[in-house]
Amino acid sequence: MEILDTSADSFKIGAGMDSKQLLKRYCNVGESVAVNVTLTSHLPREIELASLKLFIVEFDTFSKIVENRESVEEEDSFKTLILGQGAKLAPGKNYFTLEW
Repeated sequence: MEILDTSADSFKIGAGMDSKQLLKRYCNVGESVAVNVTLTSHLPREIELASLKLFIVEFDTFSKIVENRESVEEEDSFKTLILGQGAKLAPGKNYFTLEW
C-alpha cells in the first residue's frame, strides 16, 4: 500500500506507518491524503459495488483474528476507508484511491 499526498502534486510519501506518524511527518493543515489500493478479482465478469470498505487493522489484532479463524469486522479496525457507490470491480487488477 502506498500513501499519496493529494493536495497539490501527487507523490509517494510513505508506507507502513500509522495515522499519527503520517500526520506528524507529512501533513499540513488543509492537506488531504489518499491511499491507493489494488484489488485482484477472479470473478468472470465486471460487477458494480454498492460500496467498498477497507478496514485498517493493527497487526496484533489481525494476527489474533487469523489465529482464531475469524473474519475481520468493522469494529476490529482503527480506521475504515470507504469508496462510495458506483465503483466497478472487473476481472483482473482493479485500482482504487480512497481518501484517508
